[in-house]
Amino acid sequence: MTDEIVEQKVMPGECSFCKSQVEKKKMSQHLKSCKQRLEAMAAEKQNNIGTGKPGRKKKAEPVTLFHIMAEGRYNPQYGMHIEMPASDELVDLDHFLRAIWVECCGHLSSFRIGEVDYSDERGDYFDFDFIAGEGNEGQVEVEEEEEEEEGGEIDLGEVLKEFPPELMELLSPQFLAEFVKLRDANEAARLLRAELKRLPKESALFPRNRENQEEFQKQLDVYRRHSALKQALNLMITMLEDRSMYQPLEKLLKVGQVFTYEYDFGSTTHLKLKVIAKREGVITSKQDHLQVLARNLPPEIKCKVCGKPATKVVSGYYNAEESGYCNKCARKSEEYEDMLPVVNSPRIGVCGYTG
Repeated sequence: MTDEIVEQKVMPGECSFCKSQVEKKKMSQHLKSCKQRLEAMAAEKQNNIGTGKPGRKKKAEPVTLFHIMAEGRYNPQYGMHIEMPASDELVDLDHFLRAIWVECCGHLSSFRIGEVDYSDERGDYFDFDFIAGEGNEGQVEVEEEEEEEEGGEIDLGEVLKEFPPELMELLSPQFLAEFVKLRDANEAARLLRAELKRLPKESALFPRNRENQEEFQKQLDVYRRHSALKQALNLMITMLEDRSMYQPLEKLLKVGQVFTYEYDFGSTTHLKLKVIAKREGVITSKQDHLQVLARNLPPEIKCKVCGKPATKVVSGYYNAEESGYCNKCARKSEEYEDMLPVVNSPRIGVCGYTG
């Protein structure tokens, strides 16, 4: 799959509240001012009036809700707007996307937020090797950390004791003073990222003048130590961060944040998501905690033979619009056995997806 976005006619979306059809680029603004949606939110608050007294309706606590837009990364003609509690976990969003758009054979999936990939599989070890100086000298092994007391707390001071002195010298005193005080792994990983950004780029350190071999060797030594340190810090980040999907959205996302989602690492369906807005709302039951605010109308896919509306596409085609068949023409095709139904999803025609 290339990074090119296939140019297709982008259909308008339908607002779930007023049922009007709105251009894709105007849907976010429409949802802010949709009269029927505003009335629904007002009724939501009104219906939540309660006394909390025995035998009476208990008032539900307001929660922060995220408005998220999702679309096909390479086929943006498929898109939707949803709203869900910010306290929900990534795995809840994963389950929803699977159910409504991508699930076919139980493939793996992951989110990418910033520089971090979050999946349902997480490394449960903490050991790495890195090279300092020339050859294999300075090789360090950090043994597997034993489980600490509840809450996943770790002793970062003990971790740093495994670093050789020549690498410790490259770490800033401010970083070291803050780092050893931390007991939360994710906070430690964030501080490590900040320290990595402080270190000079390796391209700036690599020696270019070979005329003075003694000076060249000294500079090469500096380059190797910085390189080894960066490898070590990156590996520490990987092991420290909680990269599972069992984390609340509010911990990882903010308004304006763009992130991505992949389902099936073989025939991958790529999605692009963005947090559009947030608001305080009321969730009255777990069943209605995630709501579809708007969704695209099905793209117009025509039969490649006769031009009538297509009902089938050939499996394996990423550009389904060019592989559509009506029922009559599909039965005459040699590829009939490999066809899948036309569905309103960015996974149309891929793997065994039937909607």
